[in-house]
Amino acid sequence: MLGLARASLLAAAIGIFTPAGNVWQAANTLPNTIYVLLAAGVLNVVLLPQLMKGMVRGDAGRDYTDRLLTLAVSILVGGTVVFVALTPLVTKLYNMSWEWGGPELSLAIFFAYLCIPQMLFYGLHTLLGQVLAAHQRFAAFMWSPALANVVAIAGIVLFMRRYPQAADPEAVPLETWTSGMVWLLAGSATLGIVVQAAVLVPAVRRTGFRWSPRWGFRGVGLGSASRMAGWSLADVGVSQAGLLVVYNLMAWVTVAAPTAPARAAYDNSFLVFILPHSLVALSLLTAIYPVLSRAAAQGDLASMADSTARGLRLLGTAMVPIAVGMILFAPHLIRIIFPRNADPTAMAPIVMVLSLGLVPYGVYLLCARVFYSFEDGRTPFGFQLSITAVLLVVLAVAFTGPPERAAVTAAAGQALGQLTAAVLGLRAARGRLPGLGLREVGRTFLGAAGAAVLAAVPTWLLLRRLPSGSLDSQSVGLTGWAVTAVSLGAAGVLFLTVYAVLAHLLGVRELGEVARPVLAKVPGASRWLGRGRPEGAVAAQQATPDVPAAPGTAAPGTLGWDDDVAPSGVEHRKDSDMDRLEVGTVLGDRYALEELLARREGGTLDYWSARDVTLGRLVAVTVLPAGGGHADTAQAALDGARRVASVDDPRLVRVLDVGSGDGLAWIVEEGLSEAESLASLVAEAPLPAEEARRIVGEAAAGLESARRRGLHHLYLNPHSVLRTSDGTVKVSGVGVASALEGTDDVTADEAPSSTPRTWSACSTPVSPRGGRARRCPG
Repeated sequence: MLGLARASLLAAAIGIFTPAGNVWQAANTLPNTIYVLLAAGVLNVVLLPQLMKGMVRGDAGRDYTDRLLTLAVSILVGGTVVFVALTPLVTKLYNMSWEWGGPELSLAIFFAYLCIPQMLFYGLHTLLGQVLAAHQRFAAFMWSPALANVVAIAGIVLFMRRYPQAADPEAVPLETWTSGMVWLLAGSATLGIVVQAAVLVPAVRRTGFRWSPRWGFRGVGLGSASRMAGWSLADVGVSQAGLLVVYNLMAWVTVAAPTAPARAAYDNSFLVFILPHSLVALSLLTAIYPVLSRAAAQGDLASMADSTARGLRLLGTAMVPIAVGMILFAPHLIRIIFPRNADPTAMAPIVMVLSLGLVPYGVYLLCARVFYSFEDGRTPFGFQLSITAVLLVVLAVAFTGPPERAAVTAAAGQALGQLTAAVLGLRAARGRLPGLGLREVGRTFLGAAGAAVLAAVPTWLLLRRLPSGSLDSQSVGLTGWAVTAVSLGAAGVLFLTVYAVLAHLLGVRELGEVARPVLAKVPGASRWLGRGRPEGAVAAQQATPDVPAAPGTAAPGTLGWDDDVAPSGVEHRKDSDMDRLEVGTVLGDRYALEELLARREGGTLDYWSARDVTLGRLVAVTVLPAGGGHADTAQAALDGARRVASVDDPRLVRVLDVGSGDGLAWIVEEGLSEAESLASLVAEAPLPAEEARRIVGEAAAGLESARRRGLHHLYLNPHSVLRTSDGTVKVSGVGVASALEGTDDVTADEAPSSTPRTWSACSTPVSPRGGRARRCPG
């Protein structure tokens, strides 16, 4: 939102349909354009998987990581020096219609000298962010751009106070811009990018990561990274080639029709278009890429197919109505964001046409990440090649048409290219992942599209009856802006309400998961769309113990406790820090509790389904008191969880985070929907011999992997072993359950005789109905 505020203030300061606005936009986007061309694709696509590999390789991995970072920083510094020296040529390259010595190019070059150094700090920001992502730390990286916008906004406000007539090309023509004006506007923008990178340094230091520059890049396993970087650079190069033609088209419009929508109008329309993608789709893509990379490294194609299909369904559920809404509300959105020096009737068609590609854009990027997870950069390069090829054909048509329609035509080329890439991406992903269920994905998209289109009808009728708030003027006062905001709010509520009802009726199952991060902030609202549960919670709550639980046995959860005490049957806890826990409580400023699934007798432990508000994903959270006499137990549990988090084995339920504060401690685990515990699997009948053998073998292998790292379970039972919907076997509670049950001082050899509810991985599973399952042959 701060980015929109910055763009809005900039439009008020220098205008959108003005020569100054177009010149500034051409210069200020150069550093980002060059940075993307030089390194962003390489860093984003290559560094994260390579860092993950390095961190699990001990000392050898540290050497690898240091050398990789040294190479990246060297490229950034060297590239910045070269491009600063080439600033006049680079500026001319992107604006061929502007003459040497002309006011447009001269001012653009002055701006560019101050802006191009931003590329170094864009790169450092990305590098530091990838280090944080490899350590599962995302908050600082996600919030740092806000500080950059704050600095830039401060600079723009000061500029407006000193130069209030700068948006009037007649009062302040390009030839009269002073060095003070340029330094204030461009200098504050660059300072913001510097701050954006600098604030990540303390966050990286808190992870314990230390970088030591190491030179020499042969013989340390960078071959695969270099190959990936080559394809990534080719991908970005092709993309930037298309943008180069788009920018030159906009520069031509600036000369041929100075008042027509040109560079500033196109870029700001793209900003409106990309906002929902950045807020919704990009959050999903960011969260799913490490999951895909990890599964690809383990050769788990079934898990990749499941994650990809789920990601596509979530994209469709969220982005289809957003795309329809963008088309419906484009004029109102532009008036709200740009109340001064912007013409909604001229910019709205650009936003509407761009929005046609909003859903295909997300689908294409998700499919590309499937192949990046395999370190395959060639296939995504083909996707990008198709986008650019389609775009160039459409741009050729735009150069022959009237300049007033050039921006809309360029937007159509973008949307058509993204649709082409999405179709190719889905075909390629299905070929690479045979288990990818596109039929269910298609049903979700059809349901979402039908609901969105039907919801648009009454919304459009309402908009026709509501006051518009002067949508046909360049600027609007506070009253007109407020009228537009009220109309947009009323129509938006109607659209979303009708969409939610229709999507639910049409069977769009992901609706609740998409809406839950918002509804979690409204007390009691989440129940209307249902509550999601982590896999282990579903499995454990459905399980029934084979014998009465011993005193002190814990409640169900992914830590593997028996379902002997339901939440509703527990007495209210008195004078306990746990009393503060309720739906909507946020732990560690990140995990919003959504549903209490189980509680230990006496109220000393709760098990919740929760939402990671940073990444928008479902997680399982175990909460226990950490004060008074519970301090030692809580500390032991957190220590065990931290140790388990360092074990990279898909057969162990993954610990994502731990934390403590205000007398509470919590352990956050991966959310696993639709899993069953071993106890539940044998509730009705014994398992087939081969499946039982497989489950026991997988569980034993996971426990052995933990044992090699000095971790033991010591409280293993049928509820500790889970089978997910794709057949993956996972063991929960390693290193944690023993601390909570007071058996952490028992040796592994003593555990079977010392813990009454222990289930040996080598014995016959116990049936919850009191009998024994059939003994497996062999």
